[in-house]
Amino acid sequence: MTILKTWAAAMALFGTVCSSSVLAEGRTGQLAPPVSRAVTTVVLPAYAALTDRADRQLLAMTSLCKHPTLEALEATREAFGSLVSAFSAVEWIRFGPARTDNRFERLFFWPDRRGLGRRQVEAIIRKQDATAIEVDTLRDKSVAVQGLPALDHVLYGDGADAMLVPGSYRCSYARAVAGAVAGTAREIHEDWRRPHGFAATMTSPGVGNTVFRTDGEALQQLLKSAAEMLQIVAGQKLLAVIGGSPGNVRPKRAPFWHSNQTLRNIDANIKGILALHDALDLEPLLPAHSRHDAVQFTYEIGNVGNVLEKVSRMPGDFPAIAGDPDGHGSLKFVSVVLVSTAQILQGRYLPALGLAAGFNALDGD
Repeated sequence: MTILKTWAAAMALFGTVCSSSVLAEGRTGQLAPPVSRAVTTVVLPAYAALTDRADRQLLAMTSLCKHPTLEALEATREAFGSLVSAFSAVEWIRFGPARTDNRFERLFFWPDRRGLGRRQVEAIIRKQDATAIEVDTLRDKSVAVQGLPALDHVLYGDGADAMLVPGSYRCSYARAVAGAVAGTAREIHEDWRRPHGFAATMTSPGVGNTVFRTDGEALQQLLKSAAEMLQIVAGQKLLAVIGGSPGNVRPKRAPFWHSNQTLRNIDANIKGILALHDALDLEPLLPAHSRHDAVQFTYEIGNVGNVLEKVSRMPGDFPAIAGDPDGHGSLKFVSVVLVSTAQILQGRYLPALGLAAGFNALDGD
């Protein structure tokens, strides 16, 4: 059975455990602390970090456009790497304020298999669209031209040397994109942390709460979103990119392929899920016969981290690593393990806690 068929079969099995949301009687009080810990020690600090890195990116871009030197360009690219890591740590949070006004897509229009974003970005640069170099008017445009993939293309794609030309339109556009990213990140963070914001919504369920009636529903949202992120990494960021053999790699399907930060993105995705898992600390709440699942999750995620660290030390960029038999095999291994860990989060934890898993966006019809 091919790796793609194996993944599809695992997803089909994953879907069979899903049904409507049900909270077991008497568990609500026990489930409140994990949700509160997740929000206060993971979600809010991670969004604060994203806002900080986005602001730093904007400052670096502004400096580069004023004084276009190689040193300034390098500093801007370093800031972008930090911004990618910060976003990747919250990429699993695809609910709440991230969904308002297409904010998630404004930050990260991906996957883009038809290259729509690339073509739109190139058209803006070619035409030197005056409305694309002001943040307010840029944010009225397509989500594909105002987020991290757009900045990835402008900073590293063909023609990036134009960033060093004084008065460069490309640099002005990149600065506007950085401003749009900073603005969107700030809006999401503010909507989480403001009084009566989404942090309060998630940690204060009840009859008057239109999103979460119980702590179990809030916990369910966290676990389902984390499981979905692991599925996305396994299926879309790895298998759809590396193919079934080293000769079938499609590197332009990968996120952040221009800047060669695909592995950095994936590593931060997984570390973000691990941080959530650690904060939830569900093992004491699981029935005795299910507590091994928590141990297994930590063990398997640890293996993934070790493999990714080994792969990241291989020579060459991501396409070269994926095209190498050893690298390709390691990335396949990671994809299989991530499917297994996704099953633990949604397919085992939720039933063990008295919650039905429910369908997520990747389960299909």
